[in-house]
Amino acid sequence: MWIPLIPAGPLRVYLDPVIAILFAYLAYHSTPEHELWVPATILVVSVLLHELAHAVAAKSLGLAVSGIYLHLVPFAYVERGQPKDELRVALAGPLLNLAIAGGLYAFPQVREGFPWTEPAAWFDDPWHAAFAINALMGVFNLIPALPADGGRALRAGLMTKLKPAT
Repeated sequence: MWIPLIPAGPLRVYLDPVIAILFAYLAYHSTPEHELWVPATILVVSVLLHELAHAVAAKSLGLAVSGIYLHLVPFAYVERGQPKDELRVALAGPLLNLAIAGGLYAFPQVREGFPWTEPAAWFDDPWHAAFAINALMGVFNLIPALPADGGRALRAGLMTKLKPAT
């Protein structure tokens, strides 16, 4: 059973109840020193933006999008299209995350104060958390392995270069 976040309109968004329970758990166990709900919120928003980028790219190419599902492995359910269209749709999410990370990196408080050698400290500051989450999402999703976006992009890229068997 999915929790409808945006149940109507041109693009429907659904949340897995497990994510809602995990979010509630983090919010309950937050302390003033470690506000766990802040990076959790940034992660959910970043994932939603990532999936929205896929959906917007698909719709701009005339492909049907039945919805966005925020699950442990989130996805936008998009109709398959021509390989060149699938390539654009696959790259839209990671490129948006990398653009967000790049935009955040332009701010001195992120660039100059980021604790590069202390990954546990990346999430202590909301700006650092937003940068780290989006940079990691962008890079991780470009790994050329299915079902990651990089694997989908590689498959689509190969399909544009290879002739189908007859």
